[in-house]
Amino acid sequence: MGKRVHDGNWWLKRPKRLWPQILHTPKHIFTPCDQGCPISNKPIFENPYEVKVDEEVKIGAKTIIKLNVTLEGATEIGKGCRLGPNVTLTDCRIGDRVLIGHGAQLKRCIIDDGVKIPHVSYLGDTEIGEDTNVGYDTCTSNFDGVKKNRTVIGARCFIGTFVDIIAPVAIGDESYVASRTRLSSKIPIPPHSFIYEEVRNGFARTVWRENCSFKSPHHWIWLWTKVAIDPKLMTHFFSKLKRGLGDYKEWLATPHPQLSNREPRNFVKEYGESGIWRIINVVGEKE
Repeated sequence: MGKRVHDGNWWLKRPKRLWPQILHTPKHIFTPCDQGCPISNKPIFENPYEVKVDEEVKIGAKTIIKLNVTLEGATEIGKGCRLGPNVTLTDCRIGDRVLIGHGAQLKRCIIDDGVKIPHVSYLGDTEIGEDTNVGYDTCTSNFDGVKKNRTVIGARCFIGTFVDIIAPVAIGDESYVASRTRLSSKIPIPPHSFIYEEVRNGFARTVWRENCSFKSPHHWIWLWTKVAIDPKLMTHFFSKLKRGLGDYKEWLATPHPQLSNREPRNFVKEYGESGIWRIINVVGEKE
Protein backbone atom coordinates (compact mmCIF):
# COMPACT_ATOMS: atom_id res chain seq x y z
CA MET A 1 0.00 0.00 0.00
CA GLY A 2 1.44 3.30 -1.07
CA LYS A 3 2.09 6.20 1.25
CA ARG A 4 -0.43 9.01 1.17
CA VAL A 5 1.20 12.23 0.00
CA HIS A 6 -0.37 15.72 0.17
CA ASP A 7 0.35 18.11 -2.64
CA GLY A 8 0.19 21.21 -0.46
CA ASN A 9 -3.28 22.18 -1.69
CA TRP A 10 -5.18 19.39 0.06
CA TRP A 11 -7.41 21.76 2.09
CA LEU A 12 -8.95 23.32 -1.00
CA LYS A 13 -9.63 19.85 -2.44
CA ARG A 14 -11.40 18.55 0.65
CA PRO A 15 -15.10 17.43 0.43
CA LYS A 16 -17.30 20.50 0.82
CA ARG A 17 -19.95 19.92 3.51
CA LEU A 18 -21.27 23.47 3.39
CA TRP A 19 -20.80 25.88 0.48
CA PRO A 20 -18.20 24.93 -2.14
CA GLN A 21 -17.13 28.52 -2.72
CA ILE A 22 -16.40 29.38 0.94
CA LEU A 23 -12.99 29.03 2.56
CA HIS A 24 -12.53 28.37 6.26
CA THR A 25 -10.36 30.68 8.37
CA PRO A 26 -9.56 30.74 12.11
CA LYS A 27 -12.16 31.70 14.76
CA HIS A 28 -14.98 30.36 12.60
CA ILE A 29 -14.93 33.36 10.29
CA PHE A 30 -15.88 32.66 6.69
CA THR A 31 -14.40 34.70 3.88
CA PRO A 32 -15.91 34.81 0.39
CA CYS A 33 -13.66 33.68 -2.42
CA ASP A 34 -15.33 35.80 -5.13
CA GLN A 35 -18.08 38.36 -5.65
CA GLY A 36 -20.70 35.68 -6.32
CA CYS A 37 -20.57 34.20 -2.82
CA PRO A 38 -23.93 34.26 -1.01
CA ILE A 39 -22.20 34.84 2.34
CA SER A 40 -20.48 38.22 2.45
CA ASN A 41 -18.52 40.48 4.79
CA LYS A 42 -17.32 37.82 7.22
CA PRO A 43 -20.22 36.59 9.37
CA ILE A 44 -19.15 34.59 12.41
CA PHE A 45 -20.29 30.96 12.86
CA GLU A 46 -19.90 29.27 16.24
CA ASN A 47 -20.13 25.85 14.60
CA PRO A 48 -20.51 25.91 10.81
CA TYR A 49 -21.34 22.21 10.61
CA GLU A 50 -24.57 22.69 12.58
CA VAL A 51 -25.93 25.52 10.43
CA LYS A 52 -28.04 25.28 7.27
CA VAL A 53 -27.93 28.20 4.84
CA ASP A 54 -29.56 28.32 1.42
CA GLU A 55 -27.72 29.73 -1.58
CA GLU A 56 -29.88 32.88 -1.82
CA VAL A 57 -29.22 33.94 1.77
CA LYS A 58 -27.20 37.12 2.40
CA ILE A 59 -25.54 37.85 5.75
CA GLY A 60 -23.90 41.11 6.82
CA ALA A 61 -20.62 41.77 8.59
CA LYS A 62 -19.98 40.61 12.16
CA THR A 63 -23.29 38.81 12.43
CA ILE A 64 -22.98 35.90 14.87
CA ILE A 65 -24.70 32.64 13.92
CA LYS A 66 -25.02 30.17 16.79
CA LEU A 67 -25.89 26.47 16.84
CA ASN A 68 -28.76 24.86 14.92
CA VAL A 69 -29.70 27.91 12.87
CA THR A 70 -31.59 27.42 9.59
CA LEU A 71 -31.71 30.24 7.04
CA GLU A 72 -34.03 29.48 4.13
CA GLY A 73 -35.26 31.17 0.98
CA ALA A 74 -34.39 34.76 0.09
CA THR A 75 -33.43 35.75 3.64
CA GLU A 76 -31.32 38.90 4.09
CA ILE A 77 -29.61 39.66 7.40
CA GLY A 78 -27.95 42.96 8.29
CA LYS A 79 -24.79 43.77 10.19
CA GLY A 80 -24.02 43.04 13.82
CA CYS A 81 -26.94 40.68 14.44
CA ARG A 82 -27.07 37.70 16.80
CA LEU A 83 -29.03 34.62 15.75
CA GLY A 84 -29.63 31.44 17.68
CA PRO A 85 -29.44 28.90 18.96
CA ASN A 86 -32.28 26.88 17.37
CA VAL A 87 -33.57 29.67 15.11
CA THR A 88 -35.34 29.29 11.76
CA LEU A 89 -35.73 32.19 9.32
CA THR A 90 -37.62 31.81 6.05
CA ASP A 91 -37.82 34.60 3.43
CA CYS A 92 -37.14 37.30 6.04
CA ARG A 93 -35.47 40.68 5.81
CA ILE A 94 -33.55 41.49 8.99
CA GLY A 95 -32.01 44.89 9.75
CA ASP A 96 -28.83 45.73 11.66
CA ARG A 97 -28.15 44.92 15.33
CA VAL A 98 -31.12 42.55 15.62
CA LEU A 99 -31.23 39.91 18.36
CA ILE A 100 -33.18 36.72 17.62
CA GLY A 101 -32.78 34.30 20.48
CA HIS A 102 -33.38 30.69 21.41
CA GLY A 103 -36.18 28.83 19.64
CA ALA A 104 -37.57 31.68 17.54
CA GLN A 105 -39.17 30.99 14.16
CA LEU A 106 -39.83 33.75 11.62
CA LYS A 107 -41.50 33.49 8.20
CA ARG A 108 -41.86 36.29 5.67
CA CYS A 109 -41.02 38.97 8.26
CA ILE A 110 -39.52 42.43 7.90
CA ILE A 111 -37.54 43.36 11.01
CA ASP A 112 -36.03 46.85 11.38
CA ASP A 113 -32.81 47.82 13.15
CA GLY A 114 -32.32 47.17 16.87
CA VAL A 115 -35.28 44.81 17.35
CA LYS A 116 -35.00 42.20 20.13
CA ILE A 117 -36.77 38.83 19.93
CA PRO A 118 -34.70 37.12 22.63
CA HIS A 119 -36.84 34.07 23.45
CA VAL A 120 -39.22 31.47 22.02
CA SER A 121 -41.59 33.16 19.54
CA TYR A 122 -43.34 32.50 16.25
CA LEU A 123 -43.79 35.46 13.91
CA GLY A 124 -45.34 35.03 10.47
CA ASP A 125 -46.05 37.77 7.91
CA THR A 126 -45.01 40.42 10.44
CA GLU A 127 -43.42 43.87 10.17
CA ILE A 128 -41.68 45.24 13.27
CA GLY A 129 -40.34 48.78 13.67
CA GLU A 130 -36.95 49.70 15.06
CA ASP A 131 -35.94 49.14 18.71
CA THR A 132 -39.05 47.10 19.53
CA ASN A 133 -38.81 44.40 22.21
CA VAL A 134 -40.82 41.18 21.78
CA GLY A 135 -41.41 39.14 24.94
CA TYR A 136 -41.24 35.40 25.57
CA ASP A 137 -43.69 33.10 23.75
CA THR A 138 -45.21 35.76 21.51
CA CYS A 139 -47.16 34.35 18.57
CA THR A 140 -48.71 36.01 15.53
CA SER A 141 -51.63 33.96 14.23
CA ASN A 142 -51.44 34.93 10.58
CA PHE A 143 -53.62 32.26 8.91
CA ASP A 144 -57.41 32.47 9.17
CA GLY A 145 -58.11 29.33 7.14
CA VAL A 146 -58.38 31.19 3.82
CA LYS A 147 -55.46 33.61 3.50
CA LYS A 148 -52.37 34.84 5.30
CA ASN A 149 -52.83 38.19 7.07
CA ARG A 150 -50.14 40.65 8.09
CA THR A 151 -49.26 42.06 11.49
CA VAL A 152 -47.64 45.49 11.75
CA ILE A 153 -45.91 46.53 14.99
CA GLY A 154 -44.57 50.06 15.24
CA ALA A 155 -41.20 51.35 16.40
CA ARG A 156 -40.05 51.28 20.04
CA CYS A 157 -42.95 49.12 21.19
CA PHE A 158 -42.89 46.72 24.13
CA ILE A 159 -44.64 43.38 23.67
CA GLY A 160 -45.17 41.44 26.91
CA THR A 161 -44.85 37.69 27.46
CA PHE A 162 -47.39 35.07 26.31
CA VAL A 163 -49.02 37.47 23.85
CA ASP A 164 -51.16 36.09 21.01
CA ILE A 165 -51.61 38.54 18.13
CA ILE A 166 -54.39 37.54 15.73
CA ALA A 167 -53.81 39.18 12.34
CA PRO A 168 -54.64 41.52 10.78
CA VAL A 169 -53.43 43.91 13.49
CA ALA A 170 -51.66 47.29 13.27
CA ILE A 171 -50.02 48.60 16.47
CA GLY A 172 -48.81 52.20 16.62
CA ASP A 173 -45.35 53.38 17.65
CA GLU A 174 -44.24 53.30 21.30
CA SER A 175 -47.16 51.18 22.45
CA TYR A 176 -47.19 48.73 25.35
CA VAL A 177 -48.92 45.33 25.12
CA ALA A 178 -49.60 43.76 28.52
CA SER A 179 -48.56 40.16 29.21
CA ARG A 180 -50.99 37.32 28.41
CA THR A 181 -52.99 39.52 26.06
CA ARG A 182 -54.96 37.97 23.20
CA LEU A 183 -54.83 40.88 20.78
CA SER A 184 -57.38 41.04 17.98
CA SER A 185 -58.39 44.34 16.37
CA LYS A 186 -59.26 45.26 12.81
CA ILE A 187 -59.04 48.92 13.82
CA PRO A 188 -55.47 50.34 13.76
CA ILE A 189 -54.29 50.96 17.31
CA PRO A 190 -52.91 54.52 17.71
CA PRO A 191 -49.38 55.26 18.97
CA HIS A 192 -48.61 55.57 22.69
CA SER A 193 -51.32 53.08 23.65
CA PHE A 194 -51.52 50.70 26.58
CA ILE A 195 -53.12 47.53 25.19
CA TYR A 196 -54.64 44.78 27.30
CA GLU A 197 -57.41 42.17 27.32
CA GLU A 198 -60.63 42.86 29.20
CA VAL A 199 -63.13 40.16 30.20
CA ARG A 200 -66.77 41.13 30.73
CA ASN A 201 -69.68 38.73 31.16
CA GLY A 202 -67.48 35.84 30.14
CA PHE A 203 -66.38 37.48 26.86
CA ALA A 204 -62.86 38.73 26.23
CA ARG A 205 -62.09 41.75 24.08
CA THR A 206 -59.05 43.83 23.26
CA VAL A 207 -59.08 47.36 24.64
CA TRP A 208 -56.49 50.13 24.77
CA ARG A 209 -55.91 53.46 26.42
CA GLU A 210 -54.41 56.19 24.29
CA ASN A 211 -51.54 58.41 25.39
CA CYS A 212 -50.53 56.16 28.26
CA SER A 213 -47.75 53.89 27.08
CA PHE A 214 -44.46 53.51 28.93
CA LYS A 215 -42.79 55.88 26.43
CA SER A 216 -45.38 58.66 26.69
CA PRO A 217 -45.67 61.31 29.45
CA HIS A 218 -48.67 59.47 30.88
CA HIS A 219 -46.88 56.21 31.59
CA TRP A 220 -46.55 56.71 35.34
CA ILE A 221 -50.34 56.93 35.80
CA TRP A 222 -51.27 53.73 33.99
CA LEU A 223 -48.23 51.53 34.48
CA TRP A 224 -46.77 52.75 37.75
CA THR A 225 -49.74 53.90 39.80
CA LYS A 226 -52.29 51.39 38.32
CA VAL A 227 -55.01 53.99 38.97
CA ALA A 228 -57.94 54.34 36.55
CA ILE A 229 -58.09 57.97 35.43
CA ASP A 230 -60.53 59.48 32.95
CA PRO A 231 -58.62 60.13 29.68
CA LYS A 232 -60.05 63.65 29.32
CA LEU A 233 -58.95 64.56 32.85
CA MET A 234 -55.54 63.05 32.13
CA THR A 235 -55.13 65.19 29.00
CA HIS A 236 -56.18 68.32 30.94
CA PHE A 237 -53.78 67.40 33.75
CA PHE A 238 -50.70 67.10 31.53
CA SER A 239 -51.53 70.17 29.47
CA LYS A 240 -51.74 72.10 32.77
CA LEU A 241 -48.37 70.73 33.89
CA LYS A 242 -46.71 71.60 30.60
CA ARG A 243 -48.13 75.11 30.56
CA GLY A 244 -47.21 75.83 34.18
CA LEU A 245 -43.91 73.97 34.57
CA GLY A 246 -42.48 73.25 31.14
CA ASP A 247 -40.35 70.16 31.81
CA TYR A 248 -42.43 68.57 34.57
CA LYS A 249 -40.91 65.06 34.73
CA GLU A 250 -38.43 65.89 37.49
CA TRP A 251 -41.08 67.90 39.36
CA LEU A 252 -43.39 64.87 39.52
CA ALA A 253 -40.70 62.87 41.35
CA THR A 254 -39.74 65.65 43.83
CA PRO A 255 -41.44 65.99 47.28
CA HIS A 256 -43.61 69.12 47.45
CA PRO A 257 -44.46 71.03 50.68
CA GLN A 258 -48.06 71.74 49.59
CA LEU A 259 -48.60 67.99 49.10
CA SER A 260 -47.48 67.03 52.64
CA ASN A 261 -43.90 66.66 51.38
CA ARG A 262 -44.91 63.83 49.08
CA GLU A 263 -44.00 63.24 45.48
CA PRO A 264 -46.86 64.29 43.17
CA ARG A 265 -46.90 60.88 41.51
CA ASN A 266 -47.28 59.19 44.94
CA PHE A 267 -50.09 61.65 45.67
CA VAL A 268 -51.91 60.49 42.54
CA LYS A 269 -51.32 56.84 43.45
CA GLU A 270 -52.93 57.33 46.86
CA TYR A 271 -55.79 59.70 46.07
CA GLY A 272 -56.53 59.03 42.39
CA GLU A 273 -58.53 61.72 40.59
CA SER A 274 -58.89 63.86 43.71
CA GLY A 275 -55.09 63.87 43.95
CA ILE A 276 -54.89 65.04 40.34
CA TRP A 277 -57.19 67.98 41.06
CA ARG A 278 -55.07 68.90 44.08
CA ILE A 279 -51.91 68.92 41.94
CA ILE A 280 -53.68 71.02 39.30
CA ASN A 281 -54.48 73.61 41.98
CA VAL A 282 -50.85 73.64 43.15
CA VAL A 283 -49.61 74.22 39.59
CA GLY A 284 -52.30 76.89 39.10
CA GLU A 285 -50.90 78.85 42.05
CA LYS A 286 -47.50 78.95 40.33
CA GLU A 287 -49.04 80.41 37.20
